[in-house]
Amino acid sequence: MLTASKEAEKRRKQSANALHLERAAKHAAALPTWEKSILPNWHEVLKQDAQGRALKKLWWDGTMPVLHRGRLWNLCIGNALGLGKGAYSQVSAIALRVVAEGGFTDADRRRMDDDVAETLPVLKMFQLGGVMHDDLVDLLVAFSIYGPGETHYPDGVSYVAAMLLLNMAPNEAFVALVNLVHKSCLKSFYSSDSDEEEGYFRVFDTLLADYLARVYGNFSSQVVRPSLYLIPWLTTAFVKFLPLDLSTRLLDVFLLEGDSFLFRVALVLLQLLEPRLFTPSHAELEETFRGEDRGAVAIVRREKATGFEDGPRVERDEVSQFGNTCISRV
Repeated sequence: MLTASKEAEKRRKQSANALHLERAAKHAAALPTWEKSILPNWHEVLKQDAQGRALKKLWWDGTMPVLHRGRLWNLCIGNALGLGKGAYSQVSAIALRVVAEGGFTDADRRRMDDDVAETLPVLKMFQLGGVMHDDLVDLLVAFSIYGPGETHYPDGVSYVAAMLLLNMAPNEAFVALVNLVHKSCLKSFYSSDSDEEEGYFRVFDTLLADYLARVYGNFSSQVVRPSLYLIPWLTTAFVKFLPLDLSTRLLDVFLLEGDSFLFRVALVLLQLLEPRLFTPSHAELEETFRGEDRGAVAIVRREKATGFEDGPRVERDEVSQFGNTCISRV
């Protein structure tokens, strides 16, 4: 048995090394295209001709160079609000004054601190004492003062902000975050406009009925509203529930494809979790949607598509596989 175990481990390592070499070769082969065709004129990706489809496939295949991710994300998000290079400094100064005058309430601060403490904990960079903790807090306070809605700190935004900070400087991350929220469905979920939220819930209910009829019927009979899962999933852009590599991969495509991609991801997750959704207990469902149910985590791991922060490392091949399922399954 010991010999068999050693042989199995040897084969596993050989397979992992082969995959690593294959991924490295794939990235090396794609790099010239990213640097010569996409970065100089990234709008070519949006064209519906043969070249545009080929370039978009690179985006979906997960070959985006880490070195250029921040720039590519900024290109996708744009700056429709016309914020200048000094916008972050100006808003930060205003935020300091608002905080000093008590405009940023203790309740807002507690909610923000709770989110920061749980943001990408495997990295240990954003928690108190971490090297990027202060950058994240300053960015969140500035956004809270500048951002949408009457509630100063929108729950979940720290996860999106942290992903931006991992790929760009704080002043760039501020401009990107404000513009991303302004142009996407995140604006509705971060604001206090319940009518806009309800509009998205109704649209998703229609999609759920069309593509996952059994799940829709089950949720209808149990009065499980889309808010139970869409709010925690979308406000964090799934970053809270999925491994970093996968979260990054999904953000790559979300920034390119727009809001519809987030809803397709939600449909795929519900499809993967379907065996755990037929329970009369709302508490158990909430645990499933928060990634705290061990059975649900095991199901998603078995699909080699996701996994949660305490799960195994997700390789880029599996990340690409999951991204592709969002098209093939929906």
